[in-house]
Amino acid sequence: LSDGDEPLLSGTGEVSKDCSEGELESWAEVLARWTSTKQRPRKLSSLVLAGIPEALRGEVWRRLAGCDSDTHLMDTYRILITKDSVCENVIQRDINRTFPAHDFFKEAGGVGQDSLYHISKAYAVYDSEVGYCQGLSFLAATLLLHVSPDVPLAVSGAMPEEQAFCVLVKLMYDYSLRDLYKDGFENLYMRLYQLNRLMEEQLPQLWQHFSDKGVESHMFASQWFLTLFTARFPLYFVFHILDVFLLQGVDTLFQVALALLMVSTTFETSDTSLGHNLYVCTRGPHLCHYVLRGFKTGYS
Repeated sequence: LSDGDEPLLSGTGEVSKDCSEGELESWAEVLARWTSTKQRPRKLSSLVLAGIPEALRGEVWRRLAGCDSDTHLMDTYRILITKDSVCENVIQRDINRTFPAHDFFKEAGGVGQDSLYHISKAYAVYDSEVGYCQGLSFLAATLLLHVSPDVPLAVSGAMPEEQAFCVLVKLMYDYSLRDLYKDGFENLYMRLYQLNRLMEEQLPQLWQHFSDKGVESHMFASQWFLTLFTARFPLYFVFHILDVFLLQGVDTLFQVALALLMVSTTFETSDTSLGHNLYVCTRGPHLCHYVLRGFKTGYS
């Protein structure tokens, strides 16, 4: 659903580039302190939760992930893209349906699709245990849209693909996203079990309603967790969720999932059909503004 109850294609949703002078000054102060101390400043959390300015997202994401100067990993990427992968056909199939409405990715054989293919294939080679799993392309595409605009390619040799690949590797390993894909998705099932218990505790009416209608969390939350909410929501929401995930890690999965379910309950409990409940849970971008508001006021 979009605000007008029309289907929303992935890769759409206007992202504001507005930022007040006061916000920019606060960020400039935090970034300078971050550079000098090499530690996250105390003011960083509140600024990230409010939303990273679009112009700074690439830089801040790389810093949060701890790969803003990882030349070794970038060099590794240059080698990986020359290697073959058994996942190439699957990757190519996914590329064509990743953010199809976004100008950067809509053209077959264009720069965006080529970059997305390179990153996805490189990761499949880098992480032979996980390889490539459906949905990774959405996360890679999100990262590709936020490469650094201030690094002269001729000077640094830091291509946009390399930067995006570094953040992807950090997300998968340091933030444990790859564990969701391993061992027959055993860790994913554990996370879904945890979500079930949180729903039962914090949203008991919805939990009972879903139980009565045969709605199980894997029907909607598997995609949320595996793609880090990047596949079915407007970009302004996707980017802000990644802001927060890079700041605080896996707890974000549950905060966002519960917030979506809570807000959808407020707006949609009048319709009790199974199909409608699933549609609201998986495609409710008209609820996203309310969810993001929670990050600014503080989720427990």
